[in-house]
Amino acid sequence: MGSMSPDVPLLNDYKQDFLLKRFPQTVLGGPRLRLGYCAPPYIYVNQIVLFLMPWALGGTGTLLYQLDILRDYLAAALSGGLMVITASVIQLTSVYAKSKSVVVKRMIVRDILAEEDEHEFTSCTGAETVKFLIPGKKYVANTFFHSVLAGLVCGLGTWYLLPNRITLLYGSPGATAVLFVFGWITLCIGEYSLIVNTATETATFQTQDTYEITPLMRPLYILFFVSVDLAHRFIVNVPALEHMNQILHILFVFLPLLWALGTLPPPDALFFWAVEQVLEFGLGGSSMSTHLRLLVMFIISAGTPVVSYFIPSTVGVVLFMTGLGFLLSLNLSDVSLAFRHSVARHRVGSSHETFPGSFGHGFRRRDCLLCTIMLGVALLEAGLLHHYSGFSKVSGSSSQSALGYVLTALLSVLCILRETQSIYIFGIFRNPFYPKDVQAVSEFFEKQNKLLKIGVVRWILLTIGLLLPGSHYLGRFEDRLIWIMVLERGYPYCCINVKGLELQETSCHTAEAQRVDEVFESAFQQEHLQMCSLNEHVGNILTPCTVLPVKLYSDARSVLSGIIDSHENLKEFKDDLVKVLVWVLLQYCSRRPSPQENIHKAENNREASPVALPALNTSPCPKFLEDSESLNSDTFHDWSDSSIFDDEPAIKNRKEKLQFKDLPSTNLPIPGSVDSQSEDDHSTNTASKNDLYRTVLLGFPAVDRGNREDVAYIPLVEFSCSQSHLLSLPEEWRSNCTPRSRIREASPLFPEDWYQFVLRQLECFHSKEKSGVLEEIAKDKALKALYVHTVMACYIGLFGSDNVLPSPGQIVRVYNGGLPCSGTLDWLSEKPELFQLVRKAFRYTLKLMVDKASLGPIEDFKELTSCLREYESNWYIGLVSEDQWKKAILEEKPCLFSLGYESSMGVYTSRVLVLQELLVHIGKLNSEAVRGQWANLSWELLYATNDDEERYSIQAHPLLLRNLTVQAADPPLGYPIFSSKPLSIHLC
Repeated sequence: MGSMSPDVPLLNDYKQDFLLKRFPQTVLGGPRLRLGYCAPPYIYVNQIVLFLMPWALGGTGTLLYQLDILRDYLAAALSGGLMVITASVIQLTSVYAKSKSVVVKRMIVRDILAEEDEHEFTSCTGAETVKFLIPGKKYVANTFFHSVLAGLVCGLGTWYLLPNRITLLYGSPGATAVLFVFGWITLCIGEYSLIVNTATETATFQTQDTYEITPLMRPLYILFFVSVDLAHRFIVNVPALEHMNQILHILFVFLPLLWALGTLPPPDALFFWAVEQVLEFGLGGSSMSTHLRLLVMFIISAGTPVVSYFIPSTVGVVLFMTGLGFLLSLNLSDVSLAFRHSVARHRVGSSHETFPGSFGHGFRRRDCLLCTIMLGVALLEAGLLHHYSGFSKVSGSSSQSALGYVLTALLSVLCILRETQSIYIFGIFRNPFYPKDVQAVSEFFEKQNKLLKIGVVRWILLTIGLLLPGSHYLGRFEDRLIWIMVLERGYPYCCINVKGLELQETSCHTAEAQRVDEVFESAFQQEHLQMCSLNEHVGNILTPCTVLPVKLYSDARSVLSGIIDSHENLKEFKDDLVKVLVWVLLQYCSRRPSPQENIHKAENNREASPVALPALNTSPCPKFLEDSESLNSDTFHDWSDSSIFDDEPAIKNRKEKLQFKDLPSTNLPIPGSVDSQSEDDHSTNTASKNDLYRTVLLGFPAVDRGNREDVAYIPLVEFSCSQSHLLSLPEEWRSNCTPRSRIREASPLFPEDWYQFVLRQLECFHSKEKSGVLEEIAKDKALKALYVHTVMACYIGLFGSDNVLPSPGQIVRVYNGGLPCSGTLDWLSEKPELFQLVRKAFRYTLKLMVDKASLGPIEDFKELTSCLREYESNWYIGLVSEDQWKKAILEEKPCLFSLGYESSMGVYTSRVLVLQELLVHIGKLNSEAVRGQWANLSWELLYATNDDEERYSIQAHPLLLRNLTVQAADPPLGYPIFSSKPLSIHLC
């Protein structure tokens, strides 16, 4: 819905009924006099009695005072004591009712009425009645504290509202009667919310009231009014204090209305606001980004004058205050971090130019030097001013006057330059120095270089401008909107909060996003502009500032229909998978640590011993698995055409996901199981404690160890080249339980020419000996047989040896890391590193299939190698949900690719992120307009709506950008999709 029609009521019928129930409860402090359903009369009578109880107790003390039986302070003490006893009884009654109803909670009874906010009452004093009237406190400490506070409020309130005292202030019996009656109503409201039931406050500061601070709100304001009256009692002959007391007595009766409208803040918000105001206007500090930083800065700033009191010299006081004031303007977190880093550097004897800082920037040595120079200049200036201030007369030609004129001129120039830093001067006139028609990054830099003519001014042009705490900025690029709020400003840094707003999925959001685009286009993308044209959107909350080239990820999503379900592509996919597996395994083996050291060792020892290539299961797999239909059915039945994963590729059986553990490669056999290691692998004399963790294959029948004719067994071989072992696969990968006949049937799929080509391209040898060594290795048939065996075992484990093409669902499932239940699954699960390589090769192959369908076929091996190297160095191919995806973004990987399935549309999709410099349009938002809309959200969220139960405040408004502004508010009032922690950035 784009806008609200004038005929649509602000409150519909449902909301009107809700308002009539909720609003009186908020005004009266908690009594629910309108429930919306039929309730016994004693429910209302009990609430009225509890509400008027403080008045009855305070009235007792007032009556005794008016009859001259007790003094005023004794009457107040009596009322307060009675209130403490009454509040304690009320709280203990609630505790007793809770303990009595514990047994009832254990009964499995579904209370349908409670689900509809209705309650069943059995008697006037029943447990359910007491729990409804008096919910009680969460903490025992609050039970005691609130009872004592209730007595204090009642006693001081009785003293505050004594009729004789009010008559002395106004001299009118009528005013006394009105203030007495409505004043006691205010007191009853405060007491009820404290000890009986807390009302829903429209002014909220925290999402959840963990420590029960909300009940303290109204009593604390009452105590503030009473404190002024007490000051007037004991400090006489102060007319200003008397006038203030008179005004506050009148304002006291309007407190319920101010509470209900949310005008008065809760105590926790009031406390931090007061500390911030004292720090900013009293001590000369700045707003802080967090409560902890605020309290620390307040304590340090408040302690500075105290310390200066003990400095005997006035010059010392001036220099101390000036120096500490400058230091407090710095980011103390970065300074302390730089200091600790410097100490650690001296300890280890290392040297770095940059100290680790916030938000990816360092507190550099240049910054330290600049701050030191500025501190020296500030101390020198303060010392000179203090020195010359001792003279009674200062001539107009003195150095102080000259310096004052220079500073005044600099201030004027800075004020002018501040207005020329953005595209519009005063938000109305276009800046003539700003580049016109900025649409591309290269074009932006080209036009920016023309500003060299104005010299130093260029350093401050084309920036955002003066950053003040509480400022709001809106950034726009592609279809993204980011909300930037300045939380803290110092020298030379600022602390910001960045929020990401939702994509353009609703009509209201789209309407305002289009208006944002119009505002930026009129400012930055018009070629023929006059020298001093006017801002067409001068009345909008958004004022364009500048364009910033920022390195960002562009997000592109594509539908893979016609690619991932194409028979030709799937056939090529199976062929390419074998090639990519060969490339990945060869690259892995060639990059193992210290290959050169192994080469020199091999040169010293030319006589290589025969290399045994044992199977993972030296005790072979059962012979009935060999070439049997049961193997094909059991192993690959998950991949049949009727698989449910054809239509839904999501991994529904989480148990099939591989759970990897770092298991040693040697194990002890378990009786009745098939040993997974050869008896020759180790002797009984060399058995280690790691043998306890040996992997075994359970569930196979006993077989003859000597019968190894038709199973996965590789005989002992000898490499013909002495360096071949540098590229050989790890011993634990060299065999598996895949039958030998299946590997032999699939061997023709192994691309021998590709294997030779990739091997000759390896970079693991010195250039002088590279060609000769690689030629010898390429001719090593034993090494090739080893790769054929391992590659085809992995291939068969993924798709089998049949010529059946995989379905799109199967591809997505393997891409996500799922494999069918088979012996290969067990084999790979014991070798996490190999599984990661197989999954990596599979994902590379899928990306290759998408690229070939989009960009054309691969011409030769050189192009294929170049493509795979590009994937290896510049791409991360995986899933958005993986931790490596986030790590790749933080490492600024140039490109990222992900595969997904859109269940709502039934299509397979791809997502590509490309890191590039994009022009981000930055505009400044009117801070008062933003705060004004945020201030009303709590009230609006509780009471206001439109005819379809949608929030009124999220309706689009072209000038106020109401939908975007409400989104950017902190939850629960707003709903940004992302909100960062406070980020500290350096400005120079």
